[in-house]
Amino acid sequence: MKTAPWGLSPQDFEELLKRLQFEYHKWDVHACGHCQMRPESLVISSAEHARAVRVSERFASILANLEQQIASQPDVLLDLGIPPELIPLIQCESEQPTQLARYDLFPGPGDRWMISEFNEDVPGGFNEAVGIPELLGGRLPSGHFSGDLRGAVVSAFAGSKSVALIHATGYSEDLQHMLVVRDWLAAADINSLLASPSHLQYGWRGTRVLSQPVDAVLRFYPGEWFKWLSNTRDWQRALPGLRMMNPLRRLIRQSKRLFVRWAT
Repeated sequence: MKTAPWGLSPQDFEELLKRLQFEYHKWDVHACGHCQMRPESLVISSAEHARAVRVSERFASILANLEQQIASQPDVLLDLGIPPELIPLIQCESEQPTQLARYDLFPGPGDRWMISEFNEDVPGGFNEAVGIPELLGGRLPSGHFSGDLRGAVVSAFAGSKSVALIHATGYSEDLQHMLVVRDWLAAADINSLLASPSHLQYGWRGTRVLSQPVDAVLRFYPGEWFKWLSNTRDWQRALPGLRMMNPLRRLIRQSKRLFVRWAT
């Protein structure tokens, strides 16, 4: 494992930062007068990358099994710290195959990959994960970027007529990620709209957001905040038939108290 510089001139690096800001909505490149990005990448071998992917997939599979076992047990949900107001919502959701998560890995003793932190609720980093590889193109002196986050997200919503990108509208960091996804979906001719979770309504015409019909949702709004919404009844009626990436039951995986259950 090593770091490798991008090999950009100062002018090219500044141009890359500008494009990240204006094309990939990365507005927080600078903070307190300092650049928050380093023009280098962490490089590992293809074999190590494949092993790290297997570790992440195995971890996700274990969490999924625990989630399935626990979702129908209100007492366990309460023990995990999930707000009681959300239990009826979690239990009425339909099965959702799509997942958007982030696992942070580091090398541990015995030549093992270990997961130090993970986010199953509202993981970010879309603009860096896709923008940097696309902007650098073939200019890296060695190696390549693996994975296709853009393709995976677009594929997950293939066939949707309209996708609501539900996020905390008071936070520009959340908005920048949803703008990135909006651009990805638009390039694939999939309609989407930016909205707050409070904009969802359910009636005889089905699920609507900002008065527009939607058939899918990407939730980028912290699950525990749902208890303060005034339209939880609409969500409860919509959820059984609503296609949603990162349903509310992901709070089960997100709870760090889950590891007590894991151990037993």
